[in-house]
Amino acid sequence: MGPTSVTDWVMSSNAQAHLKGRLMLLLNGIRNSDAAAISGELAGLEEILEIEEGALPPELTHLLRRRSYAKAYAYLGGEMPAK
Repeated sequence: MGPTSVTDWVMSSNAQAHLKGRLMLLLNGIRNSDAAAISGELAGLEEILEIEEGALPPELTHLLRRRSYAKAYAYLGGEMPAK
């Protein structure tokens, strides 16, 4: 039986924390209509996806490729920031 959660995959805990942090900053940038934050975090997420894609669970890769950032954040165990 294959891995069933993000913690079962080979992505390091540091990489998971970094990805989760980037997603949180992106979501906050979207909420605050901060174009510079959005642009910077999108570039950072693309870089992470290129480097870590083989280590990411397929579902997480799917969410990131589809730009479902809130779902990706929740997948990593994050709670959405209050509006």
